[in-house]
Amino acid sequence: MKAEPVLSYRQQLTASLFKEVRVWRLSQPLAGSQHPFKYRLALVSGDQCVLRYDNERGKGDHKHLGDQEFALTFTSMPQLLIDFDRDINAGERFMNRLMIEVASEEEARAQAIASLECGTPQPPRYLFRTQEDLLDTLNSHRFAILKALAGAGPIGVQELARRVGRDLSEVHEDAWQLSAIGLIDKTDCGELQFPYDAIDIHLGWQAAA
Repeated sequence: MKAEPVLSYRQQLTASLFKEVRVWRLSQPLAGSQHPFKYRLALVSGDQCVLRYDNERGKGDHKHLGDQEFALTFTSMPQLLIDFDRDINAGERFMNRLMIEVASEEEARAQAIASLECGTPQPPRYLFRTQEDLLDTLNSHRFAILKALAGAGPIGVQELARRVGRDLSEVHEDAWQLSAIGLIDKTDCGELQFPYDAIDIHLGWQAAA
């Protein structure tokens, strides 16, 4: 089957997020599709594809959102590109941002199910069971460490201590605590890394009625 390239480009959106568009015009439609295009539209964060539109032979038009797959309605290639950008815009503010909040496992599960049913992106989240747990864990010193690591790539603990202006042994202890609960990562070389560019902390409370 003859395939003529129509679109082929990569657009860097942030330091770790890019959009890749590949479109070909075919001599006849792929099995499962009713149009003469083969396409792969992808949004990649780091080394992970977080959103993809494609029409793999036999499967027809569909999109992948994380590990989930949803059918697409193809009307035209310009409209498909518009829909893809709309999905990116809907989820882009979440891609490199970690949301830290208080929620029970039941609440988190219900929110995840609702997001999957709607086919909308869900931001990366880190949950605490209570407001007290969040505030005890993320004290001012540890939050300063997260801010220093955000968007900075891997950093050694000595450089991290210099950036936050604290004693090396104290920073080492706080970094160990953050690593132990999975908020920051350690590389094979022992450097520290926070794989997000931004942090949102949601801490709500109201008196009982």
